[in-house]
Amino acid sequence: MKRHAKPTQSNPQGGILVKEAPLSSAKAMLVCPACDKPTRIKKSALASGKMARTCKKCGEVIDKDK
Repeated sequence: MKRHAKPTQSNPQGGILVKEAPLSSAKAMLVCPACDKPTRIKKSALASGKMARTCKKCGEVIDKDK
């Protein structure tokens, strides 16, 4: 994470500071096994009537075993 800091007595130079920060799970993207790209998912109904996660880029069903 980059943080912009004003010059202070403890940090006289200021500037852009790089520091470690946790990543929210909402910002993480799933990698599609078919097209090997990070993608958002959409829910689609299978022939059995169950819902499955589907790749928005290539349309491949990600949850094949369900």
